[in-house]
Amino acid sequence: MSPLALFFSILHNLEKRHMHLACGSVLSSPALEYKGRAFAVCCKDGMLVKLHDPEVFSNRGIRATQEYRPFTNGLVLKSWRQIPYYYHSDWAELAEMALVALRDEIG
Repeated sequence: MSPLALFFSILHNLEKRHMHLACGSVLSSPALEYKGRAFAVCCKDGMLVKLHDPEVFSNRGIRATQEYRPFTNGLVLKSWRQIPYYYHSDWAELAEMALVALRDEIG
């Protein structure tokens, strides 16, 4: 399954269990949004998730995350981590964790 197909599959599964979800766009890439705010984004060969606790990844054995730098000027988007497709089996759970964190943050 391609990264994009997996991403949309995750969206459809989350939509069944959570209200106020939609597909949006961040930096011209498909994004999962809750009440208009993105919490997961599909990129070429990975997924970006917004999680404030970086230990979530190491606790799951995911070692290859990177801070997300969308531009070459070194700007880093805080709390956004890029998860390579190698860890695609964790994407659904990480997306749900990011959704719950955002929902708790904004209500």
